[in-house]
Amino acid sequence: MEGMEQLTLNDDPESAAKEIAGACETLEQLSWLLEPSSDVEKLLKLHIKVARKCTPNGQLDPETLKGALEQAGYTAKLHAPAGKKLHGLRHEFLTVCLPDGGDSGSSTYVVDPNFRDSFVVAHPTTRYSAVLAGLDQEVVATQACLRRAVTILGRELAQSFTEQGVPVPPWRTQQALLSKWQLQHSPGGCGQPLFQDCGVEVGAPGSMDQVPISFGRVS
Repeated sequence: MEGMEQLTLNDDPESAAKEIAGACETLEQLSWLLEPSSDVEKLLKLHIKVARKCTPNGQLDPETLKGALEQAGYTAKLHAPAGKKLHGLRHEFLTVCLPDGGDSGSSTYVVDPNFRDSFVVAHPTTRYSAVLAGLDQEVVATQACLRRAVTILGRELAQSFTEQGVPVPPWRTQQALLSKWQLQHSPGGCGQPLFQDCGVEVGAPGSMDQVPISFGRVS
């Protein structure tokens, strides 16, 4: 949560403390969904960070990342939606196969080197600024966990607009945001459905009581 101290300078101390506390609670929820939980996930995220350091100005696009990951031995697929997307949102990301202990021997993960950029706004509230400050730029997650994380971030984004008396733009709604990482209900490159369970236990710290959670397949 580096950088949060600077966010409070122009706010009433009591109000700012409440905002930061709320942001920390949200970041704890997001951590349970997005933080790598296995060594192979951690290694993939490390490879992404290394690939970013090898690019000018730290800018890493999905196509460049795909090439770097394939050179490192990963099986990666670029998703570049064709045709018209919801509210004109066109977004590229990757899916990558990682080994696991399941029956198939591998799982499909969504990889986005520029995940945080999708949630940046010009005039955020103190709370929303703190959430973004604690959010990693890149993401490695199952489709189910990613959808739940985007749901949480969409809620925070909407709250930021509402508290400032500004209507939520159509391209910033939860539905529009979720559409950016939409995948088809078909087997991924690992030979298993992309829409698998999210391994977050009920009652875990930072419970998501405000977010509809279903621990079966994502519809």
